[in-house]
Amino acid sequence: FFFDYFDFDFYFDKLKLANFGMQQKTHTAYALFILLLMLATWLVVMNPEPRSLLYQNHERVMSTIRGLHLWDPHWTTGRRKEITVPKNIKTTAETSIIAINCHVHSASLTLSVGGRVDVVIGLERIFEIPNYGSSYEMSQFRAEWKTALSMVKQFHHKPFFDIGVIVGGDTIMKAAKRLEWAYQELHNLFPVHTWVDVPHHMAHAAHGFYDSGYQSALIIAADGGGDDVPFNVYLGSRTSGIRTLNHSSLNLGKSFMMVALLVEEIRGPYMPDCEKDRPLCSNLPAALMAFSAFGTPRDKFKPLLNSVFKSNGTLPKDVEEELLQLQLPKMEQQDFAATAQWALEQALISEIQKYASELKSVDGIVLSGGVALNARSNTAVQAHFGVPVHVPSAPGDDGVPIGGAWLIQAPTPATPPQHLQYLGMYAKDLNELPYFIKKYKARLINAKDVADLLVRGEIVAVMRGRQEIGPRALGHRSILALPTKECKEKMNQYRNKPWYSPVASVFPEDRARDILASGALRSPYMSFTPTLKPEMRRKAPAIVHHDGTSLPQTLTTSQDPWLMSVLAEIETQTGTPVVINTAFRAEGKPIINSIKDAIKVLADSPVVKYLVVDDFLFSEASAIDRSQPLKVLR
Repeated sequence: FFFDYFDFDFYFDKLKLANFGMQQKTHTAYALFILLLMLATWLVVMNPEPRSLLYQNHERVMSTIRGLHLWDPHWTTGRRKEITVPKNIKTTAETSIIAINCHVHSASLTLSVGGRVDVVIGLERIFEIPNYGSSYEMSQFRAEWKTALSMVKQFHHKPFFDIGVIVGGDTIMKAAKRLEWAYQELHNLFPVHTWVDVPHHMAHAAHGFYDSGYQSALIIAADGGGDDVPFNVYLGSRTSGIRTLNHSSLNLGKSFMMVALLVEEIRGPYMPDCEKDRPLCSNLPAALMAFSAFGTPRDKFKPLLNSVFKSNGTLPKDVEEELLQLQLPKMEQQDFAATAQWALEQALISEIQKYASELKSVDGIVLSGGVALNARSNTAVQAHFGVPVHVPSAPGDDGVPIGGAWLIQAPTPATPPQHLQYLGMYAKDLNELPYFIKKYKARLINAKDVADLLVRGEIVAVMRGRQEIGPRALGHRSILALPTKECKEKMNQYRNKPWYSPVASVFPEDRARDILASGALRSPYMSFTPTLKPEMRRKAPAIVHHDGTSLPQTLTTSQDPWLMSVLAEIETQTGTPVVINTAFRAEGKPIINSIKDAIKVLADSPVVKYLVVDDFLFSEASAIDRSQPLKVLR
């Protein structure tokens, strides 16, 4: 308890009695005074009144939140010291930087040289555990980061890095109850000349801004926690850098999670333990967003939910009691979810409105942090302010190492934005591809061959090039199909997702005006939910969500020429350059990154009949041993 609520270093220094140059009696009196002060503060904070059943329910809800690092806001105690970005580090076009996020979830790293990102690696993709976080145990912590470093070496051939960046640094480790060995282990594992810390939310901001292509922007970095307050506003300039406008304890991420935990239709009949089932809990905000499309915001819920979304995540007791006493039948749960989504959007728009004067002199708005994973609220912001809005491909914590590296050495103003979405790892067993081609009799194919299969109604898995970064599959680790009702039914057998989940799509960016009611759209990372034109709802029913919206990836030839060729051929044959695009993964695992695992899915799935690995086509027939149903040969 004392570790969480006191700055122990402060009290420890006070109790080093020899440092004060006083007499022994004075020392003893002072020590007793400090201990009494600590005890009195403990009594005030703990408030040891009898716990009612309602309070116990509150603790169940709150403890699940803490399992996702959204515990009580440390910033209210004033013990967190702000980390600032170092100003005196010199860099060159050859400067190599490794940036690390070793947080309790979404652990990841980035390597950049001269301000250009070479690779982004999420530990979940290495260990195949969604939202994988760094271990609390020393030997496991050392082992997992040794493995991650071995992956980096295929992209970095020098025996050292010039600069190492830890996002959040010592502060985030203390907040996550890391011991001092964590720092030491990183020093030992990564041969680095200079180590620095950068702030968590400023790393979010840098990732979003320098990825946007804007010369200037209003930047919002908002999530449920970090090493500082959870809602941050910045002004970005490619010539002068990123300047802080405001910090706020408004906690939209934690508030949205609290509401999601109260909706039985999406969380299940029992309150989950998020420390033990982090993947389930991490998916709840996305589930609430999707579920909200089936309801209508209701006035009777608005006052309560407005109170929730104006909080720092710690609610007044009367608001807690009203939330926990809700008994919502299924139809009311839909309206409650819709009202929660509405309240989130209103709170976000209200905060951005405070800086409306800045929008007159910038190119657009950048949204980053976990709250920017909510595509519906991103869309509401864009519609309300009528300016371009950019969301990076990895707005969550798996993307903060990119921003960490760019805070030390940003791309030059003249440098065009990189296509970061395809800078993940190559397939783990790519060197075995010739073996797999021979064993499973794969054949060389082109984009037209794939389009022919799709037009025929087949479901095709794709594993090409390097993996995507961020939560979305964007054509390199995707399952593709025509947007028909029949294909949607097949796809849902593969996806095994809740009934209310939308089906994502991909189409050429320059055709958005023909497809979307809102007209032109740039959404390379599936960050928005535009409404489809009525004609397109008839032509592509599989990608229409309940409220007429969609979740599209807009694509250009410079981003993925192969997939653009597939779309062009499909348009030639069907008149519509749109396909379903969902993530290629095995059940309960992150997006796939092994040819062997991909072939296993091909063998096991009743609907996926074909697999494309780079330019080779594997078929279900060659992947299955007919003597034993659905068994992979290797």
